[in-house]
Amino acid sequence: NKEADVEKIKELFSRLGADKTGLITYGMFEEGIQSPAVIEYFETLGLDVWDAWSFFKLLDLDAGGSVEIEEFFKGCLRLRGQARGVDLGKLLHDQRWLIKAQGRFQAYVEAKLGEMCEVLDQMNGSHKLAKTAKSNFMRGVSPVNMEERCA
Repeated sequence: NKEADVEKIKELFSRLGADKTGLITYGMFEEGIQSPAVIEYFETLGLDVWDAWSFFKLLDLDAGGSVEIEEFFKGCLRLRGQARGVDLGKLLHDQRWLIKAQGRFQAYVEAKLGEMCEVLDQMNGSHKLAKTAKSNFMRGVSPVNMEERCA
């Protein structure tokens, strides 16, 4: 059964246009996925490809913009069939962890940025000068020009 799946995937990979380069780009995938024969191949593998872009991103593990036969093969085997509860649980857990980690990182960066602003204010000697520099920066005036003007 696994050997038959391997042959189906190799045939599908070839039908998508990878026989010359050994790679499938998103454009090739998107064009190939419109073919009834390719849709049928995916269905026989137990793959429901209704969102070509998302499916391609899941196959392109190295985010290189193209998929090699190895990535394609492993991705199709990994994604076929129904999602299990444990798969969804892991996704939810990972997402919660990422959101918390991103929140901690953002708070850290904001705190450090605040510290840097305080140090800059102290170095400039005046809050007014810091505000002027900030205002000029927002307008695109370079710090070099500002120093010349202040001298």
